[in-house]
Amino acid sequence: MGEAAKKRAARSHEFQSIDRLLRDDGIDTSLIEFYNQPQFLEQEKADPKYARHLSRWLSRRPMSDSYRSRVSRVVPAVAERAATLFEESDMVASCVNGSFMLSKVLERAGIWNHVIHGSVVMEVASQGIWRGFHTADDKDFADAFLGHAWVVAPPYHVVDVTIAKQRWDDEERPFVPAHIISRFTSRIDVQLNDVVATRLYPRLNDHPSWGKRQLIYDLLPELHEMEGDIAPMGVAVEETKIRYIPVSTIIPEGPLEQANSAPGCTGPTGEELWGDCADLVQSLAED
Repeated sequence: MGEAAKKRAARSHEFQSIDRLLRDDGIDTSLIEFYNQPQFLEQEKADPKYARHLSRWLSRRPMSDSYRSRVSRVVPAVAERAATLFEESDMVASCVNGSFMLSKVLERAGIWNHVIHGSVVMEVASQGIWRGFHTADDKDFADAFLGHAWVVAPPYHVVDVTIAKQRWDDEERPFVPAHIISRFTSRIDVQLNDVVATRLYPRLNDHPSWGKRQLIYDLLPELHEMEGDIAPMGVAVEETKIRYIPVSTIIPEGPLEQANSAPGCTGPTGEELWGDCADLVQSLAED
């Protein structure tokens, strides 16, 4: 058996093991929103790390050629529609709600996916621009969400429809892509400044792992686990380079129609997004 065949066999075995674990916990993994079943939610409440099983399961789920073809038609079309609606609205930041809404719309289109929380770093070397949204940082205000959120819809490794709506500085904004829809390119080596804000460094000087790669995993132990499921990767859009470092899985809460409707939310609600995407999803289903 060749190396490629061995890797496929190993992933198939891993998938079957994870699927068996979930089913033994009473979860019906044939349902596209199985993370919303009471049994899954109970397990997650007892152990927040249980949510990672969703990423472990989806990253290894076998895909037929016909399903891959369907994903290739649906994901870019729906993601671009959502990104356009967000861009035309007053949405500010809202990466979590925006990703949740996209995830739910994709599910209605029959596309398996999940939402990832992690760090994102953008660099435009020719302009001296370097900006990070880190999972390890101080909060600038009480309800700040550290890091960034995006959708993974295998075989698409990054589906980011809110990147343009983050709090970029004026000199950075012209270089920010409207959205990112990318299959896996190549794995990157995670550096400390990918996931930890530099303003925290003075507090870390006395850490036993300071100056060593182990410091990354000491500060973010879940990152080491996630790397085995969804590898960190880089995306290039013209001269803009963006690094995506997945750290954890986050579970969408509530139905699509109620998403992004709480007081203080900006941008379209889930109901408005579905109203804008329903005909598109239907037409794609008929292709």
